[in-house]
Amino acid sequence: MYGIITLETCDMKTQIKSTLSYPDSEEGFNRYRLDSLDNLWDKYQEKLAKCRKEFSEDSVHKFRISARKFLAMIDMVDNLYESKYIDELRKLLKKQLKIFANLRDTQVMINAINEIRKEFSVFDFFYYELLAHEQTYIKKIEKKIKRVSKKEVEALIFFLRMDLDDTFKKDDATFNDALAVIDSVFADMSAKLKLVDPERPQTIHDIRLMFKKFRYMIEAFAISLDIPEPYLKSLSDYQTLMGEVQDAEVLILRFKEYILTQDNPNDIIWSNAIKVLEERLAEKIRKFVNNKERLFTFWTI
Repeated sequence: MYGIITLETCDMKTQIKSTLSYPDSEEGFNRYRLDSLDNLWDKYQEKLAKCRKEFSEDSVHKFRISARKFLAMIDMVDNLYESKYIDELRKLLKKQLKIFANLRDTQVMINAINEIRKEFSVFDFFYYELLAHEQTYIKKIEKKIKRVSKKEVEALIFFLRMDLDDTFKKDDATFNDALAVIDSVFADMSAKLKLVDPERPQTIHDIRLMFKKFRYMIEAFAISLDIPEPYLKSLSDYQTLMGEVQDAEVLILRFKEYILTQDNPNDIIWSNAIKVLEERLAEKIRKFVNNKERLFTFWTI
């Protein structure tokens, strides 16, 4: 059983409002959102530079997280006012994240299969094929990452900041409005949670996508207050429960594709191997279902 999941219900919304380092006013909120953009831009540049200098699984992972946090902040701002630069920045960041998708999935599968093959040797050659694919993806990405343009992102942020300053003169958005955006995302997740069906993993994936946005929106407040580390860890662990369901499902699909390349894809050895992976998926689903109600410890509406 995952160790998360001992955290008691935390009224994080009240904590955010009571410990802000910015004035709880229109001017304070405008300063916060400008500072957040600057902070996330700095983190993005830092992680991109490290990824280029020391290309590794860890550096790629940290760059992807920095980009996703950036996207979450943009989503929050997008709910409060309109700017064409938001859409352009979102598209650009998503395009950059897509570069790593195949490598990330392959590395997750390698780690999973490396454990499974200790007991089931039928997965050995599939494991070696994944290792070969990993090296191919790494070579491609090392070239692509050098072509990622910071200037495009920087230009969009410049114009977005100008839009924010201009908007501040016209609107009266405050922290309450930002928290209302999180309320809305959380309410949608809560509704989706009731629809979770162990026989339909997609119902879990739908919540996972919303939860990632929810989590990173909360973490965007880290520049204005100290969010308790156990709370952040619990958010991460809950997301991992759902992520492992998707990863287990992707692994099955990829293994089935591999089987079709073999001389005798209908051999019973392959159907037995698929059963091993399906039982693993079922266990990941059970873990999430058993802990899904912990969602309600993270936020109150």
